[in-house]
Amino acid sequence: MSVNKVPAKYLVSINMNGLEGRMLRYPLNNSSNDILFVGDLRSNIEYWWGLARALHDFATVTIPDLPGIGGMDSFYHINVRPSINNYADYLATFIKMRYKHKKFVCIGAGFGFVVITRMLQKHPDLKRNIKLLVSFGGFADHDDFVLSKRQYFLSLYATALFSRRLPSFILKFIVSREVVWRRISSRSLPGSIPSKEKQKLIDVEVERWLSGDLRTYLVISNELAWFTNCKVPIELDVWHVGLRSSYLNWRRVLRHMNQVFANCHYLSSSKATNNYSLLRSKKSAAVFLPTNIKRQIKLACD
Repeated sequence: MSVNKVPAKYLVSINMNGLEGRMLRYPLNNSSNDILFVGDLRSNIEYWWGLARALHDFATVTIPDLPGIGGMDSFYHINVRPSINNYADYLATFIKMRYKHKKFVCIGAGFGFVVITRMLQKHPDLKRNIKLLVSFGGFADHDDFVLSKRQYFLSLYATALFSRRLPSFILKFIVSREVVWRRISSRSLPGSIPSKEKQKLIDVEVERWLSGDLRTYLVISNELAWFTNCKVPIELDVWHVGLRSSYLNWRRVLRHMNQVFANCHYLSSSKATNNYSLLRSKKSAAVFLPTNIKRQIKLACD
């Protein structure tokens, strides 16, 4: 059973470009407004259910699986290598099919915001669909990561090696088992967490690791080690919620965001972190929605 159980009536099967997956369609009665949410690299629909419930106060919420993420078929299923560009094209196709000329609020978390940014750069006509653009812990350049040279090159070469077909198959055989991820997750969490709470967090971590395609994660992680979205400007404002993060330099993030977007409105959430395990409930997900963000979403949806 999923850690965050999503009612089946809100889950819709999708088959697009030869790839099968799911979409959360959480309608708000008597509302014509929509919020499209694109999740991070290691996540699934269940993972964001708490945040979906919080956003549902304002509009209908849509969260699609992405290829190789959340249990959807990977790009390898159609003999295509995962890349930020391919994700951008996939999301553009989804938006054109789902929304056509309708306007909506667009929100991305982490890697999800990277994909949204690249999509707007490759498909600038879609800017007219977006009423409000929001980033939850997004970033725009590989230099935003806080890594020593040793960590950087280790990550770069390790992901390059294990993203190849045979090494990734061997790695998947070794690590893609529940008992392995339970052990890894248990060791990575602080010992000060109460045992009952720690068990719930471990369940979240295990589910998000096992729901996605490991090779896709490695390929994209390698690309993120050298990517940039700073070369093509986007004539839109972005509202960026800065999260407490051990792997992002917020000053660099803001500098790069201002290079890409017309204006970057920065809001800090002192309690929200890049540990999205906090999203188990509507109440806990509220820390990702500072007052000013809620105000902007409400204005966009009025």
